[in-house]
Amino acid sequence: MTGTRGARCRGFTLIEMLIAIVVIGALTAIAFPRMRQFGDAMAVRNGRNALANLAAQTRARALTRGAPARLRVTQDSAWIEMQVGAAWQDVGVSEQVLQRGGLAYAGPASLIFLPTGTAIIAGGEEKVELAVSHGGQSKSLVVTRYGRVE
Repeated sequence: MTGTRGARCRGFTLIEMLIAIVVIGALTAIAFPRMRQFGDAMAVRNGRNALANLAAQTRARALTRGAPARLRVTQDSAWIEMQVGAAWQDVGVSEQVLQRGGLAYAGPASLIFLPTGTAIIAGGEEKVELAVSHGGQSKSLVVTRYGRVE
């Protein structure tokens, strides 16, 4: 009894392939929203950290140069300016902070640090909040009137 009847063919059946494709599709459908949330959270965290870094750099420039320094923030970028006489001059430190990942900014358009390191906050408040958000994720940083970036 030699023949091809007893020999097994190696490989996958159509049913096995379809089951594998369905399982992979289900896992992808479950994982994709979480991956998107993770990406949004990372973009927001990076934007917040970039703003915190620029705020700290602005304060440091005011302290080291002995002149007021201003952090300017628009909907897509942020940069540092120094006061020269009565005018403000861009010092070349700029970041496309909010342009990456379609982030939204909420906070003042500018933040001024004096040569003593203190911040001028509108209305004499103790602190000001700068917030970055996207896709339900939000992170903020606080700058106190004493120049501390939290």
